[in-house]
Amino acid sequence: MNGLQAVKAGVVFFLLAVTAWTDLCKRRIPNRILGAGLLLWAVFFLWNCIKLEERAFVSMGRELAGSLLLVFGLCCLAVLSRYAIGFGDVKLLGITALYVGAGPAFCSLCCGLLMAGG
Repeated sequence: MNGLQAVKAGVVFFLLAVTAWTDLCKRRIPNRILGAGLLLWAVFFLWNCIKLEERAFVSMGRELAGSLLLVFGLCCLAVLSRYAIGFGDVKLLGITALYVGAGPAFCSLCCGLLMAGG
């Protein structure tokens, strides 16, 4: 894990911790927290653009495409399940997928659904 990945992991941990605490206390996920996470991801993206790493463009594009696909699927699931999954959860998972990738985010979704169902 290089330095940038460690910083991104720290941001994701802090974002999820603040979101979990707010969700437990207020039963909702504020868009301000999610917007801050998206803004920080944009800073990471710009940093990679400034460094002009070719791999960075491919990696960030893959993260963005996977995140959008995951959010689209979860939006459909939220509507079909009569809002059993809230749209705050959908947005949070989409932002998390930007940082860690769609595969690990989908795995965390599946584990969370299994724990909630149990």
